[in-house]
Amino acid sequence: MSASRSRSDNRLTLPQRAATDPKRTLKKIGLRETPTVQMNQIHEDLWQTRLETPFAGVQTHAYLLQCTEGNVLLYNTSHADEIRHIAELGGIKCQCLSHRDGTGASLQRIKDQFGSKLICHAEEELLISRSCPVDIIFSERNTRFFDLQVMHTPGHTDGRNTINTSRNS
Repeated sequence: MSASRSRSDNRLTLPQRAATDPKRTLKKIGLRETPTVQMNQIHEDLWQTRLETPFAGVQTHAYLLQCTEGNVLLYNTSHADEIRHIAELGGIKCQCLSHRDGTGASLQRIKDQFGSKLICHAEEELLISRSCPVDIIFSERNTRFFDLQVMHTPGHTDGRNTINTSRNS
């Protein structure tokens, strides 16, 4: 199929639309452009992203926790408008993945935009680093980062972890 206008109606053909579509560029770098929808504020210092389905059978949200030492993104989002909203909320100091299912091109985009550190368990580092270099790798059963207690809880994956906050609120 050639890239040309249809003589009968002057509309762009499919190859031309694909070449000029900004969504195609965003998809190429691992981001999804959707109508701007604010993230859901579920607590005074906790924001939830929209539901994503990174692959069949898996649905997930990411969470932005606002901390005095710097904001923390728990898991990952590939929505460009949510990354912009995170910037409006002060950006992030680190991004903590609970396990490898949160990998994707948006990890690098987020790291580049905010200069943030990517954190994961040693058992997940090899697979996660295929998408983005990991900055902080932990292997202890129980460790702390900022306001977070991170516990190694294998099951779904060998390096799965659970993240708790020590706040009273």
